Amino acid sequence: MLGGVKLKQALLLLICATGMAFGQTGAGTLTGVVTDATGAAIANVAIVATSADRGTKLTGATSSTGNYTIPQMPVGRYQVEVAQTGFKTIKRENVLIAAAQTLRLDLTLEVGATSEAITITAETTLLQKDTGALVRNISPDQIQNLPVLPVGTFIRDSYALAVTLPGAVSGGSGFAPRMNGLPAGSNQYRV
Repeated sequence: MLGGVKLKQALLLLICATGMAFGQTGAGTLTGVVTDATGAAIANVAIVATSADRGTKLTGATSSTGNYTIPQMPVGRYQVEVAQTGFKTIKRENVLIAAAQTLRLDLTLEVGATSEAITITAETTLLQKDTGALVRNISPDQIQNLPVLPVGTFIRDSYALAVTLPGAVSGGSGFAPRMNGLPAGSNQYRV
């Protein structure tokens, strides 16, 4: 009898832990507002984000206030396209969505035919205007190409790689680096 109760408790604990694990996600979110040249919000505009890596399309639309959100976007580079009758089509390339990131991308439409297109190829900003956070992501190619192998161990040390980012200094006696003057141990790492 006692063994059966413990087994039921263990199963209940396992089920609860499994549910929490499914709640974790590495996906990001794209949000912003679509306006015209005067700054007025444009409602019911279709937003299409196409993954440069996979070719998959994720869609969203602006609300009555011109705001849009595309949640649960897999990590990667996207081309964001906005088309609305009476306005030129905007294509924003190299939009990088990082793990657990909420990226704000405000777009301004110019009056013209939808067959006319404006393509913006610049990288998105690293400053998160909504949160004030400064986010920097390191791609797998960068990890493979940086000589961060400690002498004699021949392993890649993610903490040593983090010290290469702007604002980071070696943590001294500990392994973790200090970022932008914060005390040791106050960093977050998402892998």
